[in-house]
Amino acid sequence: MWESKTIIAPPAFMEGWIGMLVAAPVMDNQPVIPAGCGVRKHSFISINDVARFTMA
Repeated sequence: MWESKTIIAPPAFMEGWIGMLVAAPVMDNQPVIPAGCGVRKHSFISINDVARFTMA
């Protein structure tokens, strides 16, 4: 029997990256510096949203 396979390739998970990019500098009393030169959009997604989408 033939099985269908789906590849899920989400962007960065916000649970990990937002903490490193925003919370860590704030807790160290440092400025939050956006990555890059400001011309590229960055997107984040919740791990729970990816799980719900995959199960649906």
